[in-house]
Amino acid sequence: MRTLLMALAVVGLLAGPGLADQSHSLVQQVYDDTAFRFDEKTSRLDSLALGARFLCDEALALHDAGKYTEAIAKVKEAAKLIGLTLRMK
Repeated sequence: MRTLLMALAVVGLLAGPGLADQSHSLVQQVYDDTAFRFDEKTSRLDSLALGARFLCDEALALHDAGKYTEAIAKVKEAAKLIGLTLRMK
């Protein structure tokens, strides 16, 4: 049991930096996808695009706080909102 816990701790420490790189890449994918989603009546971003960008802003704040796993979850939520399939590195 102790060996298993140690192994999980090592994997967690090694996974953190990898997730840190992912956050910005995934956020950029959402930003790129929402760049041209306009509401024709108001010539502004549609509500789903705005919601996705808001979630990405929250994800970046979580990333800056060192909460990489939570940041990735937020970006995935944003992608789901706009129907985007994220490409992981």
